[in-house]
Amino acid sequence: MKIITLLLFLSLSIFIYGKETSKNAFKPQTKEVNQQLLDNAKEEVPAVINTLQNIVTMESFSDDNEGLLKLGNYLKKQLEELGGKVTLETPLNEGKGKNVLAKFKGNGSKKILMMAHMDTVYPKGTLKNAPWKVEGDKIYGPGVGDAKSGVAVILHTLNLLKKMDFKNYDTITVIFNTDEEIGSAGSKDLIAAEAAKSDMVLSYEPTSAGQEILVMGTSGTGKIKVEIKGLSAHAGADPDSGINTIIEGADLVSRTKDLDEGKDKLRFNWTAFESGSEKTLNVIPENAVLYADIRYPNEEKLNEVLKKLEEKSNQKKLSGSKISIEFSPKRPPFSTNEKGKVLVQNAVNIYHSLGKNLGLLPNTGGGTDAGHAMASGKPILEGLGLAGANAHTPGKEWISIESIPRRLYLSAQTIIDVCENKILD
Repeated sequence: MKIITLLLFLSLSIFIYGKETSKNAFKPQTKEVNQQLLDNAKEEVPAVINTLQNIVTMESFSDDNEGLLKLGNYLKKQLEELGGKVTLETPLNEGKGKNVLAKFKGNGSKKILMMAHMDTVYPKGTLKNAPWKVEGDKIYGPGVGDAKSGVAVILHTLNLLKKMDFKNYDTITVIFNTDEEIGSAGSKDLIAAEAAKSDMVLSYEPTSAGQEILVMGTSGTGKIKVEIKGLSAHAGADPDSGINTIIEGADLVSRTKDLDEGKDKLRFNWTAFESGSEKTLNVIPENAVLYADIRYPNEEKLNEVLKKLEEKSNQKKLSGSKISIEFSPKRPPFSTNEKGKVLVQNAVNIYHSLGKNLGLLPNTGGGTDAGHAMASGKPILEGLGLAGANAHTPGKEWISIESIPRRLYLSAQTIIDVCENKILD
């Protein structure tokens, strides 16, 4: 039976560039500039652009197995040339491509996880109409910001550390996963396991141009499926003997519209409604399925809204209708912990030493892989990719060339401060 799907609201389940920054509660403190590192970061810019061109022109839609395999093999080679021991890990849950896992051994004590996703939201062929191009300070291309800029920053952070012969760490682990844009079902266990082994997690989603930020919290994300059972009847001869699931479903949407709490709070939005068929317009539909997208700041809030949904689903409009609810989590929420705040303060200080202000976004309605890493209890920095705008917009997504040395410096200096200056101890 052909299903008619009504798209009521489109809500992305990924990190998008932050639109607002909080008042910086972390007062900048004086910090000396690592001039050698900064000079090296500036010299690294052409190489970063070259890497970006190579990886952006390899299309890697989340469902493009061939494209993801090609990019994964390229990244494996790059990591090996930097000195890493690299394996290609098969994703769980029928995921596409191979997750790239690299290990770099040093002579220190700290264990660090660096992660970024290689998949994009752009179907194969997008590059033809939205090509790689450089216009002034901007580089355009599918996924150039989200999150291939993060992939490039990781590779060239490692190169900067190699140039400085910096090995004052026990292990640096790198994960490039293939499915962040669709929930990371195939990589979440790998991320959680490697985070648990680490002392710090660095996540390289993009940041916003103009006011560069770190993200201190991301929402947990999930899907709600509601099935409604009614009773079919002839729509002309005897409609009153039926139980119309479209009416019951529409009423459920109406009576749950206040579950959404608005910006920066719990978000609850119905996004799809399936019922009936164009081929059977003379039949009262006996089945309906509704889907909702939910974003929640913590488990307590999630349980609260699920309880309210259950209560409202019992307030049926049509006698005899049956409603069942199923919640499927995608990503857990992420919130900066106390040691994470030490990393945030250090990042603010790093920017201040460069004459820049680093904004902080308390929470975003998007979800990221930081949520999967959070169960480890380890400190996490989120939003270490390049500055840009227009993620997920074909032909318009871009990153700023001017931000490259600053973002490289932030990434590398954070590692140095944790490993050498012992800021987490």
